[in-house]
Amino acid sequence: MKTTWPILLALLTLSSCKFSFDKAKVEDSYGSVEEPTCDPSLIDPSQSTLSVDNPTVDADGTSISTITFTLLNCNSQGVAGITPTFSVSGTQNSPLPCSVTDTAGMSTCTLSSTHAETKSIEATAPALIAYDPVESTGLSTSVEFTTPALELNLKACLSGAVPVLGPPLPMNAGTYLPSISPFVGSSTWYTNSEGPQINTPPLTAVDWVLVQLYDYSTSQFVDAKSAILHRDGSITLPNGAAGGTITFESSVLNADYSTKYALNIVHRNHLPIGLDDTDPDNLISRTNTTIDFTLTTTEYLGQTGTTASDPYDLVNPTTKCLRAGNFNNDFIIDSQDKTDMKTYVDALTGLDSQSNNIVLNGYFSSDMNLNGQTKLYVGGVENEDLVGVDIMTGSAMPIWNNGVQP
Repeated sequence: MKTTWPILLALLTLSSCKFSFDKAKVEDSYGSVEEPTCDPSLIDPSQSTLSVDNPTVDADGTSISTITFTLLNCNSQGVAGITPTFSVSGTQNSPLPCSVTDTAGMSTCTLSSTHAETKSIEATAPALIAYDPVESTGLSTSVEFTTPALELNLKACLSGAVPVLGPPLPMNAGTYLPSISPFVGSSTWYTNSEGPQINTPPLTAVDWVLVQLYDYSTSQFVDAKSAILHRDGSITLPNGAAGGTITFESSVLNADYSTKYALNIVHRNHLPIGLDDTDPDNLISRTNTTIDFTLTTTEYLGQTGTTASDPYDLVNPTTKCLRAGNFNNDFIIDSQDKTDMKTYVDALTGLDSQSNNIVLNGYFSSDMNLNGQTKLYVGGVENEDLVGVDIMTGSAMPIWNNGVQP
C-alpha cells in the first residue's frame, strides 16, 4: 500500500498537466470564447416574424394581402422607429410602403397584383443582425395570387323561337327539350369536354346553346360550356335562373388579369355568331363582362351590313337574333340545307317528303322554329320548317377560330 499511493499521485499530476495543455492549445488557436451579450437596440430575427394575413388572394389588382413585420430584440421586446422594406418575386405587383414600427415592433404593408402566381416576399431592410451574429437570418414569407373566375352577363335570341318573351315555348311545354345538353359526348353538333349531366330545363328555357371562350392574346381555346338560353335572352348555366350569368372557372383562365377574350354562341340549327374582334375594346375583359347580342349596336364577327348575308335576322324590328336554317352546320344557309333536311327527315320517318306530308315530333335539328315538331308539307301548303332555309346567304359566317377546339 505504501508503494501504490505515490504511483496514483503521479498519474493524477500527469492528467492535470495534459488538461491544462489542451485548454491552452484551444485558446491559442481560437482565442478566448465569450458568452454573447444582449443589445436591446438590435433586432433579433430569431424572435422577429414576417407574415401575411391572407395567404391566398385574387389577382385582380384590388384585393390585397396585408404584410406584417414584427421586429423584436433579444428580450422579445418591440424595436420601434424602423421602416422595413421588402422585395416581391413575379410580375405585375403593386406593393405599398410599410409603416414605421410601433412600440410593439409592428409594421404593416400591403401587396396586390394582376398576375396569378405564388409571390415570395423577403425583408430587404433593415439588416437583421442578432445579438449573436452567428444566428443572424433573414425574414421571408409567401402569398399565392389566384385568377378570379370570369362571370359573364350574356344575352341573345334565336330567330326561329320568336317571340322571345311570353309563355313557355312549345318545345319546353311539350317536354321535347332534352335534360342533357346536345353538345356533349358523341353529339352530331359541336362538342365540348363536359360530361353528360341531367338538368331539368326551367320553364323559361328556349333551347340549349354552346358558349365557347377563346384567349384573344394567344388565339387559344379556353373552355366551352353548355348553357340554357332563356325567354328573356339571358344565357346561364343549365341550373341557372332567367336573368342570371354564366361563369368560367379560374382554372382555365389566363393568369394575366388584363387578358381579353373572344366568344362564340353556337346553336344546333341556327348560324353561330362570334363577337367582333376588329376593335379589341369590344372584346370580353374584366371591365367588359356584359355582352348583349340582341342589340343592333353589337357587332358580330364577319358582319357585312347586308341583311341577307349577315348571321342574324332583325326581329321586332330592331332585335338581332341568330338566323335559323343552318341545318348542316356549314355556316351557310343555302339550298343544300333544304336537301339535307329532307333526306334526314325521310330517313327518320321512312317516308318521302316529296310526296307525303310529314309531321315529326321531338327534339330534331330539322325543327327550325323550335316548337317540338318538324312539319314538311307537299304542294301549296307552307313548308313550316323550311322557311328559314329559303333565305340564301352570300358567304360563310366566320366565328372565332372557326369554333373548333384544338
